[in-house]
Amino acid sequence: QEVAEAIRELLKSQGPLSLAQIAELRPIQGGLEELVALVRIAKAIDAVSLEGVEHLVVADRQGQTIRAKVPVLLLSADQFPENFESLPL
Repeated sequence: QEVAEAIRELLKSQGPLSLAQIAELRPIQGGLEELVALVRIAKAIDAVSLEGVEHLVVADRQGQTIRAKVPVLLLSADQFPENFESLPL
């Protein structure tokens, strides 16, 4: 929920963004787990799925970089519910 709140605030200030754009503005600190959390949040709010994939580089907890391919999902602040407990995460 903490990640979801931070993402919604970012989207409020920046407008709709894809997962790669979010990771660029708010670098992933929690490794692959945080990337999975971003994808789960996007799916939970029914983010718009666009064609193609995005490439992200994520550092794991040991500092090794992992290159990941994720679907292009466009998130918008207005897709989030007011109550984060209602998000099926």
